[in-house]
Amino acid sequence: LINLVGFDSCCAKIRKEAGYSDAWYLFLLGVEKNSQHQGIARDMLTPFFDYFDETSQVCYLETCLDSDMYFYKKLGFEAVAKSSYGKWAIPIIAMAGKPYRRHYNLNI
Repeated sequence: LINLVGFDSCCAKIRKEAGYSDAWYLFLLGVEKNSQHQGIARDMLTPFFDYFDETSQVCYLETCLDSDMYFYKKLGFEAVAKSSYGKWAIPIIAMAGKPYRRHYNLNI
């Protein structure tokens, strides 16, 4: 188990250092393994991405998995910082982007 307060503090520091403290922050998204690759996450995020499109705002997130990074890249995000947390050196990949419609209409 990890200390979530400590992990969140580490992520907040990365977000601030990367210059995304004022961006919309996608904190947590998960889809059960056997339900992945069906467009569920994309469909859940679409209303938010529509809002970001309309207002030209940036969204920011952190992920710990390379597979998640691939998913978010297809939605228009790019890696902006990398770090790690705790004695197990849990990787943290910070990503940001303007997820415009042209990105998330892809079949993921």
